[in-house]
Amino acid sequence: MERLLDFVTGNLSRRMMLSVLIPLIFVFYFGTLLVTVFLFPHHYDWRSGVISNLLSPRHNPAFHWFASLGLSLGGLCAVPFGGYIGHRFQPVSRLLANIGPQR
Repeated sequence: MERLLDFVTGNLSRRMMLSVLIPLIFVFYFGTLLVTVFLFPHHYDWRSGVISNLLSPRHNPAFHWFASLGLSLGGLCAVPFGGYIGHRFQPVSRLLANIGPQR
């Protein structure tokens, strides 16, 4: 429970953020969207199409769940950034750093 609380509040090392979380966010977000583009039932043109077509059960009935899962996992990996930035703001401004979840 303590490790989960540390994760959610952003009490992580800089190395963990830069070498683990940021690459995971890119892989989950862009990787799953890219795979879903190749699995899209019709030709997908990124210049005129919208990303929501990849996530839509109507437009992509077989693999909409894959893109949705990737975006959700990317969002979960981004949760600690608020706390991490808050911890780094404390020396500069305690008021601004204390806005948000506290531990």
